Amino acid sequence: MQRTYAAKDLKSLRFGYSIMAFGPWLTSFVGVFLGTVGVVILADKDGNYTSPANPFASIVEEIMNLGGFAKATGTIAVTASLAAIMSTADSLIIAISQLVTVEMVYPLRPHATTIEMTLIGKGVSLISVALSLLVGLYWDEGTQETS
Repeated sequence: MQRTYAAKDLKSLRFGYSIMAFGPWLTSFVGVFLGTVGVVILADKDGNYTSPANPFASIVEEIMNLGGFAKATGTIAVTASLAAIMSTADSLIIAISQLVTVEMVYPLRPHATTIEMTLIGKGVSLISVALSLLVGLYWDEGTQETS
């Protein structure tokens, strides 16, 4: 919808929508290429497939070693996965900051100025990132429950 409002004329709107219609096919092709080539690369001489601890990283590494188009495809895959991870983490940081600032701090300080609430929100974001970093660095337990 934002593309419709941002278009300067009908020609640029059509061009933008054409790119948006073609984009998913391009990214789907990258995923299919990585999967099919990766499965073949990870197979041994007898056709048995190994199961590495991190299949995505193993496949992308082997594909990028091929060079050329394969290296470009691997670069796109790594960039896309990093963007997805960063987007999710960013959304969580914003949600934590919003929740603490609006639901916990503002009721305690209802007459706080906008600047004060903004600084509190930034402080909460900084603290939540620092705590998340510490947990990530020092958490030795697994994420799976063992029975």
